[in-house]
Amino acid sequence: MRNQVMIRPRQQFLADDAGNMQAYTRASFDEAFRATVGASKRFYGFLTEKTGPAEIKVASGLLYASGPIHGRDVAVNIDMIGNLPVAAQKMAVVVAWAVETETDIERRNFRTDVTTNAVEPQDVAMRRARVANVDVVYGQESANPQVPPIDPGYVHIATVTLSTTGVELVEMNEAARLKSIQDIFSLATQIDLWRQIAEPLISTIRTDIAALADKLRASASSNTLEQLLYDVALLKDTVGIDEDAVSYGADRYLNLDKMDLTHGASDCRVEEGIRPNWDNITEQALQLFNPLDPVAIVDQATGQLLPKYTEEARIRVEGFAGDIALNQYASQAITLTQRSVTRTRIRYGQSMNVCTNAQWWRSGQYDPASGIFRRAGEVWEVAEADRPNAVINHRMVRVTQFWTDSWQEPYWDATPTETVINGAVIGQTMLDAQGGWYLGSDFAFTQIAADGAVTMAVCEVTAGAPDVTKVIASVTKQPADLKPYPQWTRFGIPPIYRERGKRYATVLISQGSHHVALADNNAYLNGSLFYSSDGGWFTGDLTRDLLFRAIYARFTNPRAVIELTPVSLAGGITDLDFLYESIAPEGTSIDWEIQPEGQAVWSRLVGGEGQSLLYNKPALVKIRAVFNGTSDVQPMLKLTNSRLRATRSKSGFTGVSEEITLPAAANTVTVTSYLGYFHAPDHTAAIKLVTGAGDVTASVVEDRVAEIGIRRKATFNLGAPITQFRIKHVGTAVSDRDLFQINETVWNSY
Repeated sequence: MRNQVMIRPRQQFLADDAGNMQAYTRASFDEAFRATVGASKRFYGFLTEKTGPAEIKVASGLLYASGPIHGRDVAVNIDMIGNLPVAAQKMAVVVAWAVETETDIERRNFRTDVTTNAVEPQDVAMRRARVANVDVVYGQESANPQVPPIDPGYVHIATVTLSTTGVELVEMNEAARLKSIQDIFSLATQIDLWRQIAEPLISTIRTDIAALADKLRASASSNTLEQLLYDVALLKDTVGIDEDAVSYGADRYLNLDKMDLTHGASDCRVEEGIRPNWDNITEQALQLFNPLDPVAIVDQATGQLLPKYTEEARIRVEGFAGDIALNQYASQAITLTQRSVTRTRIRYGQSMNVCTNAQWWRSGQYDPASGIFRRAGEVWEVAEADRPNAVINHRMVRVTQFWTDSWQEPYWDATPTETVINGAVIGQTMLDAQGGWYLGSDFAFTQIAADGAVTMAVCEVTAGAPDVTKVIASVTKQPADLKPYPQWTRFGIPPIYRERGKRYATVLISQGSHHVALADNNAYLNGSLFYSSDGGWFTGDLTRDLLFRAIYARFTNPRAVIELTPVSLAGGITDLDFLYESIAPEGTSIDWEIQPEGQAVWSRLVGGEGQSLLYNKPALVKIRAVFNGTSDVQPMLKLTNSRLRATRSKSGFTGVSEEITLPAAANTVTVTSYLGYFHAPDHTAAIKLVTGAGDVTASVVEDRVAEIGIRRKATFNLGAPITQFRIKHVGTAVSDRDLFQINETVWNSY
């Protein structure tokens, strides 16, 4: 204690002397803790744990506030039921802060007359306490919740993650916890043990560096340099550096950027490698074998195929409380950008060997959406800035004889359709808690004008408001089709899938003086009424909603088998290629089964088998789709614009690259190609150069065993230097049932 009250015999003792004794003691303790703990705020104790579905308990503890110590002697129970999120998640922070309070009120006598010693009782506080208060700071509800900001005077004790059902997780803030001497001693012991192990190794590092320097002085061998060029060429291809920048390059054959299929000698296809071309091919749309199939329903407008279903009103907002005129808001030109259903591609057959380069679809260098899902004649592609999202959404399975590519999102912007509609705009958002196939909505019109069509657009929601750049479907009703309330007017649309836990909006656009019925008292808690002015969305009235009924499909059976028209090809079929728009929600699937000509049973298309179901090259193949789901949700297959190819592969190929221009003339060129599934003598492969003088044969050919084939290196020692050339691959196979492909090629010149 730095200061001390001096007390002597027969000396007068004042009240201030007693107060100073406490003040000096407290100040010394404060200085001691400030010197050891530091000026930052820390806590000790306050163990926070879940005690109920939506309740936590914060135990007693101490708060070190830049020296002074504040404490709480009793635990605190906090009920969080009133702050749970409605649909997503929320983060909450348990905080503590320091206060000083005067407590322990007692009645004490105070002398009022020193002559008569008369006293007067008063109620006074007998204890001044440093107390730590505890409370909770709540964050905003979000699908990606963040920790809320707290006042600088608070100390962050614990973080609580809340869901719609209650407390999900409680995490103590170890960064602000004050460590005990025992904790520090244990940590120091661990550091000392590490020092004992690391010190001998570090002490010899000078010797190790000297030895390493001696090794680095040795010149690299030509093989080492060549391997380095090989690896750099692959890296250059990954990041997209032009090949004319240096004298080496690579191609993984995921696109046609470096191939010339129009060359006179070219006869191949590029499909995750150079492969034999098709000897014969037929293409048709997927269609129902029986147009009256009782287990299937096809929407005639869109061609969407779903298992048989009935209609049910899953969301109802009823209870008339007034109306709103559609044209009371300013008329404007609204551009509706309608998204399209994403696509699935399935390739099956003996020629569909897995290629090592398929993994590079995920590198971000290539565009898997247009490279895999684009139909013949389409010109769209994913912008380079959007390719990371394409990589995330692209789901790919590669198994021998069976390739599957699908898209995680049900709707995409690859092929949008824009429509401009004039009129006033109002919208109603809603939360799909369950997810399912939405068939439209019923609205109530209290007044119907003589003219003015009404368009209903279903769109996604951005920042809680309708987003007309993400329209999924729309329908227009003429005034004669509108019914007066209490009748409902159905705005039916082709089935669209609305994801579970996602918000959507139905937007009404019209220039007519129609009145739409409203509900009050916030009848629908999971949505809001919106109106638009000059293209901006504003909340109209949070206490009211449109009267509506959302109609969904309820499926008759959880499993449906639907047969499609068979496919035939003269000379036989070795491969099938399905490309169609579809949505398969989580927990559902479309499985494909075929019955090749000559086989008595239906077989499911799977991969990894030793022999393809099409091994015998049947001329006719029956096809059916097996829909698996629940009564609430099923997958969808869109027949319109679908494509089914039946093909038969050739047994050989010739692939010619684009012309390569060197920055300087070269006398030697090496080409190394990965030949996937190559095995002699059933297969032959030649690597050549094409120059102005014609085809050039390799001077030296070397083979090395690879994981699924060989790496063949061809060295060309040229008599005269060249600045331009093409790379030519020629491959043959004994049988079209046993093929190989060129996985990748790396070249360099010097």
